[in-house]
Order: sequence, then C-alpha cells, then structure tokens
Amino acid sequence: MREDEDIYLLIDENNLEEAVRDLIRIGLDNIKGYVTRAELELHLQDPGSAQTLPTIDVDENSRIVSLSRLWCNGRL
Repeated sequence: MREDEDIYLLIDENNLEEAVRDLIRIGLDNIKGYVTRAELELHLQDPGSAQTLPTIDVDENSRIVSLSRLWCNGRL
C-alpha cells in the first residue's frame, strides 16, 4: 500500500476508533471512510444501490463517536 492511497475500512463501529489510531500510528493516515459489514450486506442486496456508499471523514467520525458516548452516558 502506498502512503498516499485512500483507505476505506470494512469494520465494526466498536473497533473503528482504535483501528484509526493504529493506522495513523504507522503512517497510514489517509482514511477516507468506513462501512460496517451490516451496511455493506444491506447495500449489496440491491445491486443498484451498491454503486456508492455514504462516507464520513475521520474528524466527523470522532465527533459522532463523542456525541454517542455523551448520549449513552446520559449527558445529552
């Protein structure tokens, strides 16, 4: 893998933050998005929808993870 290649992860959301940190630590920081197995399987059931998948960047993911933790802890 080249350092400038875009990275898209197929990963469970529970492991996403750790995986992103680990990849960044080894210099693979061009992470453009991710999809869970369930989301991918859902999209693949309809061939017309499998052409594109919604993505978010790492900063947006971090914001969502932080907000979801606040929500789960009853602070939102």
